[in-house]
Amino acid sequence: MTSATSSALEPAQLNWDEQGRPESALFGDVYFSRANGLAETQYVFLQQNHLHQRWQQADLRHFTIAETGFGTGLNFLCAWQLWRQLAPAEARLHFVSVEKFPLRLADLQQALALWPELAELSAPLLQHYPCNLAGFHRLQFDQGRVTLTLMLGDAIESYQRLDAQVDAWFLDGFAPAKNPQMWQPELFQQLARLSHAHTSFSTFTAAGIVKRGLQAVGFQVEKVPGFGHKRDMLRGHFQAEMQTQTHTPQRALIIGAGIAGASCAHALAQAGWQVEVYEQAPAPAQGASGNPQGVLYLKLPKFVNLSSQLHCQGLLYSRHLLRQHLADEQGQSWQECGVIQLALHEKDRQRQLAALSSGIYPHEFVHAVEAEQASQLAQISLNQDGLYYPLAGWVNPPRFCQRLLQHDRIRCHYNSLISRITFHQGQWHLFQGQQLVAQAPILVVCNASAATAFVPCQSLPLGSIRGQVSYAKVEQLPQPGPVKVICQEGYISPARDNHYCFGASFDRSRSEAEWVEADQQENLARLGRMLPDWYDSCQTLQLQQGRASVRSTTPDHLPLVGELQPGLFLSLGHGSKGLITAPLAAEIITSQLSHAPSPVPRELSEALSPLRYQP
Repeated sequence: MTSATSSALEPAQLNWDEQGRPESALFGDVYFSRANGLAETQYVFLQQNHLHQRWQQADLRHFTIAETGFGTGLNFLCAWQLWRQLAPAEARLHFVSVEKFPLRLADLQQALALWPELAELSAPLLQHYPCNLAGFHRLQFDQGRVTLTLMLGDAIESYQRLDAQVDAWFLDGFAPAKNPQMWQPELFQQLARLSHAHTSFSTFTAAGIVKRGLQAVGFQVEKVPGFGHKRDMLRGHFQAEMQTQTHTPQRALIIGAGIAGASCAHALAQAGWQVEVYEQAPAPAQGASGNPQGVLYLKLPKFVNLSSQLHCQGLLYSRHLLRQHLADEQGQSWQECGVIQLALHEKDRQRQLAALSSGIYPHEFVHAVEAEQASQLAQISLNQDGLYYPLAGWVNPPRFCQRLLQHDRIRCHYNSLISRITFHQGQWHLFQGQQLVAQAPILVVCNASAATAFVPCQSLPLGSIRGQVSYAKVEQLPQPGPVKVICQEGYISPARDNHYCFGASFDRSRSEAEWVEADQQENLARLGRMLPDWYDSCQTLQLQQGRASVRSTTPDHLPLVGELQPGLFLSLGHGSKGLITAPLAAEIITSQLSHAPSPVPRELSEALSPLRYQP
C-alpha cells in the first residue's frame, strides 16, 4: 500500500459453467482443471515438488511454499490437508500467495463448495478471508501450525517487496498466452532471489517463455507428463551453492506483559518457541494497556504512507486474532461493533474524502457517512459527517493480553522488575538487583519507555504521553449512549459492564500516571463537543474516577520493531495505536527470528527497524 500498490483492486469477474465451476471472464481461462481440479493440484504441485517425502522428515521445523496465483485457494487447502497428514506436529507451514484479482467472498464460497472433502479447512479460510484491500494479509490456522500470507496486488510488485526463504514454488495462474503480464523476466528474478539450494518448483504449463525464464535465472528445468489432457508440464529446482542452515535456539525472554509483550510471547509460542515473560506488575496489562476499553482505531492520511499501511494491515490482523482467540467473548471482552470517525471541521472532512477518493479502500473496510446515516448506525444523534469502519470496534486490553499469554509454551513471572540486562557469551542476562534471574540467546524488550533504563536502549528516542480516560454508569443516564464507537477529538465506546468509557486526554508535559480532576473535566468537555445532543440530556451525569496511564511514542510516530543488537529485539513506541500495531509487530519479530516469510512488505519492516535511529 505504498506507491507500488496505491490503486484500487478489481475483484475477479467470473463466469460459471454448467457444472458450477468458475472461469475468469477477464482472461478467458479456468481456475482449475475441468477434469478434476483437486487431483490436478495433488499431481502438479504436491507430487511434483516431492512434498510427500520432504514433509515426513523427523527434523523438519518449518517449510515455506510460495505461489503466483491464489485464485480459489484450492492449492493452499490441498497443501494444508497434506501437511496435517504428514508433517511433524511441531513443524510449521508457511504458505505465501498473491492475487491481483481476488474473488469476492460469496464467489469463493461457491467455488469451494465444489470440494466438500475440504470443508473442514475451507470453513476457517472463508471465515477469515480478508477484505479486498491491497497489501499483505497475515492469517493463521491450526493453532499456528499453518500460516497464510496473502498478498493482494500485482505478482511482480508483491514479490519484489517480500522477504522470505522459499522451499517450494507453486507457479500457478492463468496460462502465459492469456496472462503474459505476469510471466515476465522480473517475476523469474524474484523467484531466484527468494530461493535457495533446496528450492523446488512445479507448474502446470510447459510454455517456452516459462522454461526459458526459469533457466535464465538459475533453475534446472525438467519437462514431465502433465495432468489429464495436458501433454507436458515443468518441474525442477534452483541451482545454487549449498548454504549452511543456521537454526536459532528457540528460547526467548520477554520484558513486559502489556499488549506488546503479550503479542510477542504469543507469536513466538505459536511458532514453536519456549518463552518466559517478566513483568513488574502483579498481572498483565497494568500500564498503558490496562484501560477497560481500547479502540481498534486509525486515521487515514490524505495520501497513502507507511503509517497508514501499518495501521490498516495491523487493524485487520488484530481483528483476525480477536476472532480466533476471543470468539467466545464477543460483546463481553471485545466487540466488532464498527467505529464512526466524525470530522472535526470542514477541513478535516475534506481530508477524509480525499483519502477515500484514492479508491484503494474497499467499502467493507471504510466508507463515508453523512450525519443522518451515522446517527442511524450509532442509534444516537450525531451532528457531523464522517467515516465508518465496519470491521473495527473495541476490546478489553487486559483480557486480550491474558488470552494471548495462555499458551503451554509461555511462562509468566509477575512482580518481577528487571533492573539490568547484559550480554555475555551469546546469552542475554536479566537481573533483579544483583541477582541473575534468567538468561537466553534472544531477548525482546516490550516495556515501553521504561526500556531506556537498560544500557543498550538508553539512546532510543522514546517519549511519553500521559492519557486519562473517564467512566460513567449506564443506569445513571436518561438516554442510552451509542452502539458504535464514536471518535473525534476523543472517543466513547458502547457500554461494557454497565459502564461507558470515554476520553482520552493527551498530555506531553507530565509522565505520571496519577488520576487528576482537570483531565476528568477535559474529557467531559470533549464528550460534550462530540455528542452535544446526548450530552445535554445527561446533565445529571455522575462520573466515576477514571484511569490514567503513560503511552510510549517515537519522533516519527512509528514504533520500534526489530533487532537492535544481536539477539536483542524491540517492540516499543506504539503510542495510542498499540492494539493495532503491537500484534503485527510481534509477527514481524517472529518472522525475523524464525527465518519465516515477513508479514509486511520490506519497506515497512525497514521503516520500523530500531536501527533507523542509530548513528
